[in-house]
Amino acid sequence: MKLYVNEEFKQEVSSDLVKDYEIIVLGPLNQKKNFIELLSKLGDEKDIYIWDYNMLDLNILAFKRLLDSLAEENIALHFINEKEHFMEYLIDICEREKNYLASRTKRGLKKAREKGNFGGRPRVNEEVIEKVKHLYFEKKLTYREIAAQCNVSIGTVHKYSKLLKATQ
Repeated sequence: MKLYVNEEFKQEVSSDLVKDYEIIVLGPLNQKKNFIELLSKLGDEKDIYIWDYNMLDLNILAFKRLLDSLAEENIALHFINEKEHFMEYLIDICEREKNYLASRTKRGLKKAREKGNFGGRPRVNEEVIEKVKHLYFEKKLTYREIAAQCNVSIGTVHKYSKLLKATQ
């Protein structure tokens, strides 16, 4: 059995209580390199043990992402020093928080649209598009020079020059 210990909290784990575990000391699991290293150290094991929730040092949404990533690898997460049913409650809270944030975001976007704010890049009028076309194809200016003359971003110049190339 393998026990993950966050390197920042390793002094908090009672060595007497975890003597039956092979201890894996890594940094936070929300960092991809640490997660990948954990998977490699687990080998064929399909269970990872953690002392307690605080050991993860993750917020609720990062914990949900970790759970999902472990599930993709068919790895079960177990807490050693938490109350019975802790994991079930925590998963339920994660789902509720995810749903709450999604609905709050949708409501906010709807209100913004009702006020006339549609987000994204501002629309570029035809006059500017024609100027980009002229400066790019006829004057052979760089994207940076065209952006400065047309008062638009380099990304906008790139977008329209690419679209104009495709139509020629």
